Amino acid sequence: MNSDIAQQRLYNQYLSRPIFKTPRDVVGWFGAVQAQDYPGALWAVALRMENGTQQVVEKALAERTIVRSWPMRGTLHFTLPEDLPWMLKLLSPRIISKQTFRFRELELDDETFKKSRKLFINALKGGNQLTRGEMMHVLESGNVSPAGQRGIHILGKHALDGLICFGARQDKQQTFTLLDDLIPDRKNLSRDGINNRTCPALFPKSWPCNTT
Repeated sequence: MNSDIAQQRLYNQYLSRPIFKTPRDVVGWFGAVQAQDYPGALWAVALRMENGTQQVVEKALAERTIVRSWPMRGTLHFTLPEDLPWMLKLLSPRIISKQTFRFRELELDDETFKKSRKLFINALKGGNQLTRGEMMHVLESGNVSPAGQRGIHILGKHALDGLICFGARQDKQQTFTLLDDLIPDRKNLSRDGINNRTCPALFPKSWPCNTT
């Protein structure tokens, strides 16, 4: 019985029958793929592909056919670039509201976020991609202290606001880029549009779309 359930799960999760051609196909079908553990996330996508490898998934990230950011639950996920904005619009306000007390503890107020936003836009405009260390240097140079956990919370807040997301890796370091550079013609979806977007075109008949 337990063996049958395990086999069914492997089958339904496309682990025992990898059918996808590209990382974009995998991520698009699932909607979002947990990517907090980066090496594990690469394999989570690659194992569901025909001839998938970690290198193929990293190439997709570098070419921006998939993207890594914080669209939900405050944890990192892979999504399609065009899906990230509406996910942030739908889900990030609740996440940000839960962090209000922590922002106060770190003395991160609206003025600090406005200032850091301008600093990041100036540093990243034109397609620039900076590592976390370089982003911290941008803050320090602009007289915004990233000390303690201030820096990572500033990065997270601007990611949830749809300003930045992860770019391509430099050696073993993650970089950050402007989301507008990644998706220059982003579309604002209504709730009906979001509802329709969650039904992947790859397998429209097998996806339990919400039609209410």
